[in-house]
Amino acid sequence: PSAKQAISLLRQKGHLPVLNTGRPSGHVDPRLLELDFAGMVCSCGMEVYLEGKPLLQARLPQGLCEKVRSMSRLCRMQVLYEMPDKMLVDGEFSTCPACQAETRRMIARGTPPVVQYDDEPNPEFIKLGAFDGPGCDKKRFLSFMEEYFECIVRSDTFVECVAKGYSKATGMDVLLRHLGLTRKDAVAIGDSMNDLSMFAAAGTTIAMGGCKEGLKPYASYITDTVLNDGIWKALKHYDLI
Repeated sequence: PSAKQAISLLRQKGHLPVLNTGRPSGHVDPRLLELDFAGMVCSCGMEVYLEGKPLLQARLPQGLCEKVRSMSRLCRMQVLYEMPDKMLVDGEFSTCPACQAETRRMIARGTPPVVQYDDEPNPEFIKLGAFDGPGCDKKRFLSFMEEYFECIVRSDTFVECVAKGYSKATGMDVLLRHLGLTRKDAVAIGDSMNDLSMFAAAGTTIAMGGCKEGLKPYASYITDTVLNDGIWKALKHYDLI
């Protein structure tokens, strides 16, 4: 509740709270959409919105999507393909336990719809998550992907692939340029290593309590956990609310 109130107070004070997430816009938890955010940076910078209006909606070429799917199958990687408004699964190539668990979580939440790749008439995904599958050739897969994507190793068995040239930072820059602001005007709050680019694009950086240890050296301030009013405390510390 304190986080929700803090975001509303930011707006009242004339600040612009923005949700900056790796998830595509149609994958964002509906409970977050109910909060008083002024804008969203989604898909690791490939989608940018301000007051509900799009400033950027980048897409991958369909030819590249087809190449990625072919290589994923050839290397027996288990992949979840993320479109702006749905998640694509690929038959037997999305059946490892970790991949299925993520799929079930999406289905249970109802956001976004989960669709079989072959049932989608225009499968132009914008990013993907790849899990190790039985007998996979991960080295060959990554060798191909790294020409086109930034491959973020999230665990020993999971890689997040984001199109080169895009990040949480580039999405922030689109917003800042549109508003006539600079990076020193931005405050970034994060908890994961994939927030490093966001930290690099902000004048003030705040790490949440319980964040990844590797993020702490880059934080101007370390606040409490989310459930212990960490967002409220951080914004109060900087006299933003």
